[in-house]
Amino acid sequence: MKHILTRLIFMLAVVAALGESTARAELVDFSYAWSVQPSAVLPGGTGSVQVSLTPNASSSGTLGLSTPIPMATLTTTSTASAGSPDSFNNPFSLKLSLTDTASGNTGTLSFGGTISGTLTFDSSLLTGKFDNPMQVLHLGTHDYAVTIDTPNFGLQKPNSDGNTLIGAFVLVTNTSNTGGGGGNGGGGNPGPTPDAPEPSSLVLGGMALAGLAARRWSRLKKQAV
Repeated sequence: MKHILTRLIFMLAVVAALGESTARAELVDFSYAWSVQPSAVLPGGTGSVQVSLTPNASSSGTLGLSTPIPMATLTTTSTASAGSPDSFNNPFSLKLSLTDTASGNTGTLSFGGTISGTLTFDSSLLTGKFDNPMQVLHLGTHDYAVTIDTPNFGLQKPNSDGNTLIGAFVLVTNTSNTGGGGGNGGGGNPGPTPDAPEPSSLVLGGMALAGLAARRWSRLKKQAV
């Protein structure tokens, strides 16, 4: 009997470990698309800032871990001299449309910001700042927490060898909100679904049963004596 109890506890522990490993490795598929407002070209005097968006794409994120997605490349142009630089104070908005593959639900997040400073043909004192770099969208049975990877950034001078790259991190988790669309869209979320037992609960339940079996075996042993 003791051997049976030991084997039972061991098997339950193995099942729990496998369940936790599966949960950690669960992949969530989604697709995304970026857009910019008011325009992909932000003017300032003789110069401008061009926002080249990443093409629409699909991705897979591991549940509970951040997944990087590219957003845009920013470049500058100017013919202004140092004595009369181009001046910028341009508000902009980068919008992210996310689609949860499993549910088919789609929602949109809007990241507003400002590009300000001065620019000449051979120098840049331009900086950009996002006002709301972290937002959450509820789609289907998942929460998508999206964070801009560089909420404050500088822009390169015209004809520079390097460009300004901006991206975001997407953290996908299971949501407790199943009563409708969240964030700035997503509508029509499915109703609650039964939750599978947590691996730790399986272990505790199994150990409780094993304990009861041990007590019964002890009583039988006493009766036999």
